[in-house]
Amino acid sequence: MDAVLKRLLDAEQRAEKLIEEAQRQRDAILDKVHDEVSALEAEFRDSGQQERSAELQRAEERAAQATEELERRSEEHQRRLHELVQQNEASAVEAALTLFISGER
Repeated sequence: MDAVLKRLLDAEQRAEKLIEEAQRQRDAILDKVHDEVSALEAEFRDSGQQERSAELQRAEERAAQATEELERRSEEHQRRLHELVQQNEASAVEAALTLFISGER
């Protein structure tokens, strides 16, 4: 009977050691998975920031192009207004001279 009890005790100790080793392996796997998940989360955050940065850069480029186009249109509009002022000024001077000359007669 002592031999049976001894074998049972030895079997229990081996089982406990196997359980402890399995728990250590499980903890190691969980730690590794946790580290991998953390790395993937960081990578995802970084890629999101890169995408936002790229989108922001594209938006800034579009804004710069729109600004350039508006400036070009504004300059063209100012040029046309200047031409109209010159034409009207010449017409106004001519009309004033005509009135002045006809008023002298």
